[in-house]
Amino acid sequence: MPVNQLRSLSSIPRIKMTLEDEDFKDLINGMAAICHQIEYSGMVLLFDEVENIISSSLTSQQSERAISNLVILLNNIKYFNNVYFVFAVTPDLFEILKARGVKFDNSNSSKLSPLKSEELILLGKEIRKIHALAFDWQPEAVITDSVIKEVCTRVTSRGGNIREFVKSITQRLNAAQGG
Repeated sequence: MPVNQLRSLSSIPRIKMTLEDEDFKDLINGMAAICHQIEYSGMVLLFDEVENIISSSLTSQQSERAISNLVILLNNIKYFNNVYFVFAVTPDLFEILKARGVKFDNSNSSKLSPLKSEELILLGKEIRKIHALAFDWQPEAVITDSVIKEVCTRVTSRGGNIREFVKSITQRLNAAQGG
């Protein structure tokens, strides 16, 4: 399938479905294969606000199952080719996962301190590059360096965090691109 046809799949309305536990590995491997087909060398999967998903409106049995599935995923990441996983979790969830047997060490985990303004601006520029690649457009004319600096100043002046900054930049990119 040509690259442009694969990229056009992103415009198809989202399909809601239930993912069974045993299908997750095949789904991730399939997504990695699609990335390879559209000439990306790999894929980054970001799991953010995991603790909110686990605690939000789930029964204790569902919450337990979600934590167990997360432990299984974390303990089997080495089986996924060309996929880099990033899990943003709170210290409390980090301790729960360690207690469940997830092995964390300096090679596969890090605790992030708040980023300085210069680091946030660099991050904003990288997000813009990724958005340009993913959606095959040139956002620099609309989401300029000065726009990224403005968002950084606004977020940091209010005591905002990296999550708010990334969300703000992404929302601006999506709105400018029409997505």
